[in-house]
Amino acid sequence: MRKKIIAFIEFFHLPLFQFIPAETFRYLFCGVSTLVVDWVVDFFFLYFVFTNGNFQIFNYTVTPINAAKAVAVMAGFVWGFALNKYVVFTSSPLRGRQQLFRYTIIVATCVLLNFLVINFLLKYFIKSPTIANIATSIFVAAYSYIVQRSFTFKVTKK
Repeated sequence: MRKKIIAFIEFFHLPLFQFIPAETFRYLFCGVSTLVVDWVVDFFFLYFVFTNGNFQIFNYTVTPINAAKAVAVMAGFVWGFALNKYVVFTSSPLRGRQQLFRYTIIVATCVLLNFLVINFLLKYFIKSPTIANIATSIFVAAYSYIVQRSFTFKVTKK
């Protein structure tokens, strides 16, 4: 399965994006696919599973939007970790549980960084939420790639 996914990604990489290193292209491709998984799961759970309105969990009222987003984030987390481990950063000498622990830390950091940067940009530099979101996404994606490569999956030189 891993070889088929890599071959599929390489199909798009070779003719169009030869100037981008293969690992970086795989990371971008897998990141976009993780985003699509998040959107699809969120949509499915919001419109087909959590259709009966708010519900209670441990004395907390949960809205369908929040419940669907929670499931989507979990699905995206699992999908993203699997692709990063088995498709993007395949030369990592670290053990799987160590990678998973580090990945969890970095994802939490990226969520916090996303919140802080977008609010900072909106407060001081950019008035458009859409432009601030795009700028923040680019910044956080670059940060994530660097940290995943050097810490979470600690890629060794080939």
